[in-house]
Amino acid sequence: LNAGQFPLSILAMTPRAADLYRKGVYGNTMTANPRALDVAHAVLTAVDESTRSNIVGAGNYLKEQLQQLAIELDGAITKVQGTGLLVSCELDGQRYQAFGAGSTEEYLRHHGIGIIHGGKNSLRLTPHFNITEAEIDLIIDHIRHALVDGPKRAVNQNTAKTAA
Repeated sequence: LNAGQFPLSILAMTPRAADLYRKGVYGNTMTANPRALDVAHAVLTAVDESTRSNIVGAGNYLKEQLQQLAIELDGAITKVQGTGLLVSCELDGQRYQAFGAGSTEEYLRHHGIGIIHGGKNSLRLTPHFNITEAEIDLIIDHIRHALVDGPKRAVNQNTAKTAA
């Protein structure tokens, strides 16, 4: 659970452990500050059965489309994984750099796609809970464009000659 992309950390403990803490108002991410809890409550209140169903269905559709893209682009994407709408796709590290200067992540961001890196060489997608299939298709089109026309790792000429 997060608070709709608002920083939130919550620590669960037994009553005995809780009694050891001094009561007061805390104000940083790691102490479950009151604003973060208000935001989390609003998110939980807004998530109804329809939203939960979309998280599962749209998440499955997103993973299926990324897997199809992996096939279409001959292994440019080497792994697709995720739960619900927290999904990642690992890129072929020989051809693509997922993050940093001149990366696929940077390229996608410059083209309006809110994407972040995750793992060794992966792109992580965390779309909004009510995303539609049309919006997912748009994201997939942008990822396709980034992998076909976007930045690539430089090929070592010695390795390329040896392989030929």
